[in-house]
Amino acid sequence: MKNLSDYLKASLCTTAFSTALLAPIGAQTNDNSVVVRGTGMSVAEAIEQIEKSTDYTFFYKESDLSSISSNDIDLNGNIYEVLAAMFDGNGIDYVVKGNEIILRRTPEEKSNASISRRANKSP
Repeated sequence: MKNLSDYLKASLCTTAFSTALLAPIGAQTNDNSVVVRGTGMSVAEAIEQIEKSTDYTFFYKESDLSSISSNDIDLNGNIYEVLAAMFDGNGIDYVVKGNEIILRRTPEEKSNASISRRANKSP
């Protein structure tokens, strides 16, 4: 009888310990909310705010973001919603790979570039 009692106590302690360790991990992965707020905020400042408040890391060339003007930003949503609000229509592509976010200037379409070159040539 003593062995069964010791086994149950050990099992209960192991379960409680495992639950205590895993609970914070589950809470972090379920909370995907990203909040970015600021007045006259540049994109670089918004990125810095996201990096400080989440586990995301951004990779980009500063020159790719220099043409985007500062704005009042008030965003709250998952990372994809926030990125879409920040970059859609600004000529920036983004790719999320795990906790890494890669930003780059949207490449010109080859067809538009070749049409433009052909239009400038004289017959």
